[in-house]
Amino acid sequence: EIYLQTSKKEAEKEGENIVNNKRTLIRLDENKIKLGARRKALDKVYVTAVNLLKDIDGKAYLNLIENLISKYAEKGEVALISKNAPVSVSEVTALKCVNEKGVTVKGGGDFEGGLILIGNGYEKSLTFTALIDGLRAETETEISTNLF
Repeated sequence: EIYLQTSKKEAEKEGENIVNNKRTLIRLDENKIKLGARRKALDKVYVTAVNLLKDIDGKAYLNLIENLISKYAEKGEVALISKNAPVSVSEVTALKCVNEKGVTVKGGGDFEGGLILIGNGYEKSLTFTALIDGLRAETETEISTNLF
């Protein structure tokens, strides 16, 4: 009889452990699902930002290109403009900063928008995707906190 009571207590304890382990696994799965949903929501925020940049009008686009060249271009670099840009190579070439920095402007870049600065053996990606990715690294925690 003592053996049966001990076995019964051990069985009950083992049963409790199994139930507790299952509960833990369920909580972990629940957290994985929530994290996945948050990740998708954050991804959507940044994809939307890139899409909004792609949809800006020619004047705003030219302003953005001018700011990027002024801030990041170095003398003698080539500014490769997206083939999807709502501005022409000649419009970008006419910018004061292009002449001041001695930048050559070329079109036909196979990327969403923005530009790539090309130097001797290097490239600086200032495409919309690269700019938003950089911004994401700086702001993701704050945006996540505000959203969730």
